[in-house]
Amino acid sequence: MTMTNLLPPITGVRMAWALTGEFSNDPNSQLSAELIHATIKDLKERAQSNDKENKYIVSAIATINASRRSLDTVYKGRQLNFDENEKLREAYLEDAQKTINFGKQAQDYINSLPAVTIGAVSGLTLSQWLATSLNIDKDLAPWILGLLFAAIGFLVNLWFVRVGRDRKLDLYIKQDYERDLYYQHYVTRVQTILTSLYGDLDRIHNNVYGQNYPVGNIQVGELVKETLSGIWPTFCPKIHEHIRKSLVTPEYWPICETGIDNAVKICPRWESPKT
Repeated sequence: MTMTNLLPPITGVRMAWALTGEFSNDPNSQLSAELIHATIKDLKERAQSNDKENKYIVSAIATINASRRSLDTVYKGRQLNFDENEKLREAYLEDAQKTINFGKQAQDYINSLPAVTIGAVSGLTLSQWLATSLNIDKDLAPWILGLLFAAIGFLVNLWFVRVGRDRKLDLYIKQDYERDLYYQHYVTRVQTILTSLYGDLDRIHNNVYGQNYPVGNIQVGELVKETLSGIWPTFCPKIHEHIRKSLVTPEYWPICETGIDNAVKICPRWESPKT
């Protein structure tokens, strides 16, 4: 026997990746991890009838478990990044909400000024001054003054609410973007760990069987990349530039985040405006 019949290195890599399901709260991911543990137990039993296979399987399983611990560490690091980012953005969102609330309070205060002014000032009041300056009936002056303050209050409130709303939308986009960055960093580290695991398993195979496990003309990196296919973030190529220049808007964020093939045709921001 010149190679293992039970555990090719790439299968070991895929098993290690599937074992990360036990870190998750998703029932399907946890079930996949349980099935891998059952498979490992079965491999150990089947390998006992052949010395080389047994030697290889024992060492390979130990190496897979070591990689699983590394994967656990980077997974916890990702979760910590997510939690810290969420706390930070919650603080920013709370500040944005205060801006909106301040606008409403400012409107209430300004709207109350006519009553305060007219009720508290004797002699030449603001309403009397308005009546004299504009040559209008003095009985109408308080009503006009009230409408004027109401309009000012409405505009103040509108400005603060709009500013606060825009800040909240911008913060939601940035939080989503930052979480995608953390996730991309996580997948990159996972790929590094799994590539290293493949190399270790192949060296064990070489030590036991006297040759590397044959994979033809396929590159190791491509084998590992295929294992992780479908989980990479799909940013638009221009997203980092456009986020930096504050060109990303809520209506176009789905295009930015998914990087769909037609983004260049759909997104008006593809070519950055000249300033």
